[in-house]
Amino acid sequence: MTWERVWKSVKDIDPHYGMNTEQYRTIYDTAMMLPDEPEIVELGVCHGLTACILATIAQEKKGWYTGIDDYSLEGSAEEVFTRFTERGLENITLLSLSTRAASSYFNSSDFPFEADLLLIDAGHDEVNVSFDCEFYVPLVKVGGYVIFDDYPSIDISDSPTDDEIAADAHWAVQYYGDKATPGRDWELITRVGGLVVKRRLR
Repeated sequence: MTWERVWKSVKDIDPHYGMNTEQYRTIYDTAMMLPDEPEIVELGVCHGLTACILATIAQEKKGWYTGIDDYSLEGSAEEVFTRFTERGLENITLLSLSTRAASSYFNSSDFPFEADLLLIDAGHDEVNVSFDCEFYVPLVKVGGYVIFDDYPSIDISDSPTDDEIAADAHWAVQYYGDKATPGRDWELITRVGGLVVKRRLR
């Protein structure tokens, strides 16, 4: 499987609220580093372009892709499921729920869940992104990856001031992302614009 083949199969999908080609390639490259039978979770599916990239790799590696979105912004589960069907992708779960409501799916002491790759690109407001970082990031296993989209690079204190918050509409992604991935436990792998990839060390 090559990037060129995967990109050719997905580039016709509506890119609204999407990323640039270099960022999609970074997601592909990161997912390709995963071991066999990976668990891949995406928060924020929208029209399903990234979902199809990740689901293709999950299927190639005999793993599983789970996408979560309540589609309050754009897109629909039916649209995304059609994308999967058209591409013969079957190793998938789509949860048409908010990330908060979907958390019960992963919250069983009888069947503890660990993600090899987590992509956080759902609600960027403080209420949503704080929950996503606090609940989902700890599910990433040691050696696994978290990818954040729309991650600014601003000076922000432990107690953000109004001026710091006003500096970037997506300030909460950086603030809560940094809190959930402290340097002693995580390493920065790469940054491509607002796309940030980190790997869990312990």
